[in-house]
Amino acid sequence: MGKTFKNIYACSVGKFDGNADKIPQWVRANGGRYSKDISEEITHLIASKEAYKGDVETVRKAKRLKSIKIVSYDWLEDSLLSKNRRPKREAEYLLENLLNNEKKRKRETSNKEDEKPKTQPPKKRTARYHIYIDKGDRVTYNATLVRLTISMNAREKYVVKVYESNKEPYVYATHVEYSRIGRSGYRSEGVQDIFKDKTGKEWDDRRDRILPSCKRDAEGKLLPPHEGWFYYENREGSISSFLREEVVVDMTVNVGQGLAQNRPSDPQEAKVKLEKDGKDENSVEHAGFRRDSCDLTTLDRDTTPID
Repeated sequence: MGKTFKNIYACSVGKFDGNADKIPQWVRANGGRYSKDISEEITHLIASKEAYKGDVETVRKAKRLKSIKIVSYDWLEDSLLSKNRRPKREAEYLLENLLNNEKKRKRETSNKEDEKPKTQPPKKRTARYHIYIDKGDRVTYNATLVRLTISMNAREKYVVKVYESNKEPYVYATHVEYSRIGRSGYRSEGVQDIFKDKTGKEWDDRRDRILPSCKRDAEGKLLPPHEGWFYYENREGSISSFLREEVVVDMTVNVGQGLAQNRPSDPQEAKVKLEKDGKDENSVEHAGFRRDSCDLTTLDRDTTPID
């Protein structure tokens, strides 16, 4: 074997994953000497981190002598695994330096963590507004207005809402949203003005089941249904309707639903047909609808067509 460790007189202390008994053999096999006890002749003490931190008696004796280099097990292993098997420089293997570097890294990591802004748990967002309900009249200011498009397989829609703030002093806001195929948007205006502009009816008359006069252009000519009035789509439940003690009629025309034979697809379309044909509005049979009275302005979608 080589004599690369001829100037090394080693001692060891601590546990080294079952290799403690092999250290004397490796040192001697490479020309060095080994002793179990610390003396002034010892050049290197190979110690585990636990033994050094615990400041065991062997470590204390080596520190007092000051001439002994207290190194980690890696010094021996790296030296023997090198190409020339010569002892490595001790500086990077001295346990004092290794432990000081560990403490320094821990401090730096701790400082970085302290510098990081502490993440606050996300605050729960509480609603600031709700849809306004007139408690006196039991009216919910949330209206949906619909109108069939010219293709008859889709429809235009306006959703008109009034919001009230949850806290006093109460603040109110109107929200209007328009949608159709390929187009959408919203704006804020007076809900009653918008309702009248789109349906031809006053807000208070929205449930009276009476259709307004057919919409005409600037020259007084009748407009087709897809350019005519929107219809109020009632979305309130039966309980709300019962509390008001009035019959609420849903004037919405369902798109895509099968239409009865000879029945117009839209109440407005029926009215346009009447005015064009010039039929008597006082007759019971009128534009394919049957009614119990002669009030021909109360067309609704639940009437039965005449055979």
